[in-house]
Amino acid sequence: MRKTACLWLSGLFIFAVSCCAAASSAGAAPAGAGGFSALTGDDLERVKAGEIVMKIGEDDRCYTARTFAMVDGDIETVWDVILDFDRFQDFMPNTIKSRAEWVDEGTAYYHGVIKVLLFKQNYVLKHTLENGKDRKTDRWEQADREKLFDDRSSVNLTVSEGRWTLERVGGRTFSDYFACVNISDRIPEFVRKRAINILINYSVPEIIKAARKRTEEIISGGSKKTKDSS
Repeated sequence: MRKTACLWLSGLFIFAVSCCAAASSAGAAPAGAGGFSALTGDDLERVKAGEIVMKIGEDDRCYTARTFAMVDGDIETVWDVILDFDRFQDFMPNTIKSRAEWVDEGTAYYHGVIKVLLFKQNYVLKHTLENGKDRKTDRWEQADREKLFDDRSSVNLTVSEGRWTLERVGGRTFSDYFACVNISDRIPEFVRKRAINILINYSVPEIIKAARKRTEEIISGGSKKTKDSS
């Protein structure tokens, strides 16, 4: 029984943080705030040195996860990577299908299917973009919209909101990724917290690691294909 509950939560939480999305009682700023101002001096130095700094916590409505990291690439390239929704299935963790439905330059619906352990989840997120020269933000929330894929979900979720903020730092890019997740309170509290505390240490860093790797591939001569490419 306990093992089954943990497996169910594994699929649920990895979905939320993989979508590729509130305030954290563990020191993260509200979702509307991002960038260097959200870091302490020590954390900032760790990020500059190449570490991924992570903050986790919970408040009265959700569990929160946040990473701060530096990416060795210009902000335009990193922005292209995190909006390359059609190819998330090629480089984002757990993603087996992905497709973008663009409304305009500032709004897109992301259709995705992930598979974690024995569980599959088919979902749609609405992304709203702020595309400044030196600071760019992608905000997302769960969307009630007809799905493009017909894969049947193994679990039913009430998820997720978040945002990914990028800032230009010379020729590098500062990344601030935040996700707020709601999980059914029908699951025993100690099981839920245990599963999340284990998974968050793997799932959240893997997202920024995937973005870093993809950016490096593009800069080193890989094919740079985005939503505007044929």
